[in-house]
Amino acid sequence: MTHPEARPDNESVNFKSVTQFCQDNTAFPKGGVRHMIFLHGPTLIAEGAIHKYGDRIIINQRRWFELLEAGFFLQPKGGCLVMSYEWNLSAKGNYYTKINQRLCVVGKSKYGFWALVDEEFLQGKYDSLGEAKQAAVEDANRRAELDEILGVIDVDSE
Repeated sequence: MTHPEARPDNESVNFKSVTQFCQDNTAFPKGGVRHMIFLHGPTLIAEGAIHKYGDRIIINQRRWFELLEAGFFLQPKGGCLVMSYEWNLSAKGNYYTKINQRLCVVGKSKYGFWALVDEEFLQGKYDSLGEAKQAAVEDANRRAELDEILGVIDVDSE
């Protein structure tokens, strides 16, 4: 009998110690990975890329590589594009910010994390708060680019 909350075996290989991660991914020297964890630790935890297990650090490889592709490690201390915006906490416990005059809100439901931009829910659910914030930032920036291309005038700024 399997436990309903247990992960399938193929998912558990996604989580590795720092040593295992570096052995399996030789492009990442152990000292460099530890340095990134030292610089960005709290943000990496919030983004779901690392987890504390007692005194050990466990790397979520899938999330680590998603952040790498998104340019997270190119940013100065503090993390990726998402963290360059100041996110405020609402009375309902949701996070919000304004990006290019667009209100972005993210929060958690019993089904996962969600994102809202200009009063429109984005499609899908997200595994972490960081992923929901990233989706909101990307959508708000995409909408701003489209507005610029189409020549939409922001009435509030005129």
